[in-house]
Amino acid sequence: MAELLPHRPTTAGQPRSSTAGGRRPRPGSAKLAALALRETTDIEVGTAVTHTFARHPLALAQQALTATALAPNRFTLGIGPSHPHIVEDAYGLSYERPARHVREYLSALTPLLRGETTDYRGETLRAAGTIEVAGRRRPRSWSRRWDRRC
Repeated sequence: MAELLPHRPTTAGQPRSSTAGGRRPRPGSAKLAALALRETTDIEVGTAVTHTFARHPLALAQQALTATALAPNRFTLGIGPSHPHIVEDAYGLSYERPARHVREYLSALTPLLRGETTDYRGETLRAAGTIEVAGRRRPRSWSRRWDRRC
């Protein structure tokens, strides 16, 4: 696991104040971020874009809340649908209307990140449950705005 953790980022010999994971799909980017946060005390860590088609909202909420509990106010969760060739060719799923998928995903995920129960039933996904993480706080998150024509 040590080889998967990002090296402490530096710029001109000085530590950076933040870092984010790369764009290529990785298993458990939020888990890796949590490990990196455990190893540092002064940098912010983010996931870059976590592919919504590859992670169920319940699983991602648990990972994100755990990372945030380890390092309050230092973890940022990036969320997006990925690219058609990854979703269709690698995952075998339809990339039809990705903006709808992201809206539905956030409708299921957001209550979980607030510590609430979700019971979402949409056209592209279903999620029902609650995530319990000791010391949880809501992570910062961002999602790219997707054109409705997608």
